[in-house]
Amino acid sequence: MAHYESMVLLKPSLTDDEVNGMTEKLSGLITRLGGKVTQVAPWGKKKLAYEIDKEKKAVYVIFRFDGGGALVRELERVCRLDEQVMRLMTVAIDPQHGIPVTVAPAAVGATVPAESHD
Repeated sequence: MAHYESMVLLKPSLTDDEVNGMTEKLSGLITRLGGKVTQVAPWGKKKLAYEIDKEKKAVYVIFRFDGGGALVRELERVCRLDEQVMRLMTVAIDPQHGIPVTVAPAAVGATVPAESHD
């Protein structure tokens, strides 16, 4: 199983109970599809860098989980269909460093071989 992190932006008009309900819904979906939720971090309401759907704020929720590619596709499909979800981004996580696998090795203090100028 691969390690993933999903950042979900929910509508700012949601109550705390509705946010908790969405968190439970998405955690339950991950579990039902054979994944394992390792961490859920509700960041609360934050200001957006730019407006999304005429909203200046969003409720951020971070999910870390283990699963397969089919799980990620289904999670993204469900979020696209839910009107409470404004945006979703999922990235694969390097289990050794805990960072997205697309980050360069130098970003975590690893040495990068020097380029040869032959």
